[in-house]
Amino acid sequence: MATNQRRAEITAALRAEHTVRISDLAQKFQVSRETIRKDLYRLEEEGVATVVRGGAVLRDQRRESAFEQRRTLNVERKRTIARQAASLVEPGMTVFLDYGTTTQILAEQIVEVSPLTVVTNTLPIASTLLANPEIALVIPGGNVRADESSISGPLAMWNLQRLYFDVGFFGCAGISAERGVTNFHVLEADFSRQAIAHANRSYLLADSSKFGTAALNKVVPLSALDAVITDDAVDPEQAEVIRDAGLEVRLANTP
Repeated sequence: MATNQRRAEITAALRAEHTVRISDLAQKFQVSRETIRKDLYRLEEEGVATVVRGGAVLRDQRRESAFEQRRTLNVERKRTIARQAASLVEPGMTVFLDYGTTTQILAEQIVEVSPLTVVTNTLPIASTLLANPEIALVIPGGNVRADESSISGPLAMWNLQRLYFDVGFFGCAGISAERGVTNFHVLEADFSRQAIAHANRSYLLADSSKFGTAALNKVVPLSALDAVITDDAVDPEQAEVIRDAGLEVRLANTP
């Protein structure tokens, strides 16, 4: 992997997690700890990170949450994906909406569908769905990650083990044939993995920028999902690689 690409992935991890560890990054990228230290010092020079013992933390550059910032990225692609996903939701279903900005847009698409039972671990999604009193909303209690408005942790996992869904929609940080579905936060990855196991049908909502990339924590192999819904800007070769690995790729056509 090129140095610039590695540093870009480290920056993405910092923005998602606010902290990274040298040992984890060295193992992920299969490089020496000294190489990772040089990467972190370079990111410190660029004003992205502050190097600390054993790793680095994100330099405080903004007050807006990371979740809200990501909502402004690839918006039209995410809306296109959400519209196709919404066509799979029917009245009377029990639906799981995973943490993510595309699933947030999906919530906005299905808020008028009723009756529904919706389980989510994302507070902005819950807030959106409260507008329809005919949607039975379930939020598994647990630890709230304030910057992302997401819920995870042991208590959330304990509650989730007792819930089952007709269909689940999931986000990710990356999807590849070799590494499957990956995300940055280990507790959220654990939560998503359990929810996928409890859904009769599971769909990954991933815009084209996620294909061929991988984050720190593996969520599930591609075989755990029924299909991935992406936008029509996806690289055809990347999409074909995913299909060859056995996962259906559904293209949502941009209006």
